[in-house]
Amino acid sequence: MASEKIKNLLTPSLDKDCTLFEGSKIEGLRKVSGEDIVEVSPCASERGKLMAEIDLSEAREDQFLEMSTLGLLLDSYKEHFTEMKFGSKLGVARIMWKAHRIYVYQKGKFKIRFAHSREDAIRTLNSLLRLIQGSIFCKKCGNPTIDCILGKCDVCTESASPQVISIEDYFNGPLLLRGYESLKEALKNSRKLRQELSREKKAWPATLENSMKRKLKEAIEYGIDFSLESQTFKNSYIGVEMISIAKENLFLLDQERTLMETLDSSLSKEAEEIIHRMNEIPWELNENLLKVTFEEEKMEEGILEEKISEFEAGLKEVERGSVSISKNVLDGLQKLIQTQANFLRKINAERDIG
Repeated sequence: MASEKIKNLLTPSLDKDCTLFEGSKIEGLRKVSGEDIVEVSPCASERGKLMAEIDLSEAREDQFLEMSTLGLLLDSYKEHFTEMKFGSKLGVARIMWKAHRIYVYQKGKFKIRFAHSREDAIRTLNSLLRLIQGSIFCKKCGNPTIDCILGKCDVCTESASPQVISIEDYFNGPLLLRGYESLKEALKNSRKLRQELSREKKAWPATLENSMKRKLKEAIEYGIDFSLESQTFKNSYIGVEMISIAKENLFLLDQERTLMETLDSSLSKEAEEIIHRMNEIPWELNENLLKVTFEEEKMEEGILEEKISEFEAGLKEVERGSVSISKNVLDGLQKLIQTQANFLRKINAERDIG
């Protein structure tokens, strides 16, 4: 289906206590009262400008940001920064964005240099929070909010049915369509990648991998742009849905490479075929997830359950010892398939009612 024919997007209905429900902004994450979380001082390096220190941490021992997701978001958006440095182990990132030097700390502290005023610093931080909102830990479920959006946390969307929004109702809707095209192209390349890996000589197709990563990070960039350009904070979560789908595919791509690198060369052809099929199933479910999200299609229940049964049959072979897969890879695939299947079942149930 061409993107110009796509009119709607299926989005989750979030619990009102989910951090994403109202969108990530200072007032929603922690109440601003006077100077309690915003401290302003003259900027030492530029006359007439200010430095603002803003503390959104609720408790000193809590983590405010999930660093691997933060790193992915910043890296995907790096072309918009004059400079960017990221230290996952140190729990800090530094960017130069919109003529402000911004320091981001894992525990929820932010420093903004070269601000014109206290209000300018708060506006800048609110924009930044839209950019990185997928990496903020949710107050309700305790997971990074990027996991809330597709029901991965099993809490923030469990009691509400998905809702259909009209893309035409949003002036920045074309960004979602561009992101969709990037995701579709990445998944098209995933099929080519699996074909390459099914050949007799299994050299890792690095060119295809790089092409897929470019397209998936491009989709993340479009998702961020949608969030930044949304007229209300509440609508900005829709961009996180795009980001979440792209992130799941990046995870699966990394899992595929790890699997191939750790594959025992002495495996029988039959065992290799079982592993190849087990790894194919989550890709196929991701393709279906994209279709039901953007194209209002429904994955036939019988086909979904058939794929789950295929994967479970492969699991039994692993348990019997006839097939060997890295435990980390296997655990990752199991969790991903469980999330995909639950989300697809929920959509199917809702459309049956409709």
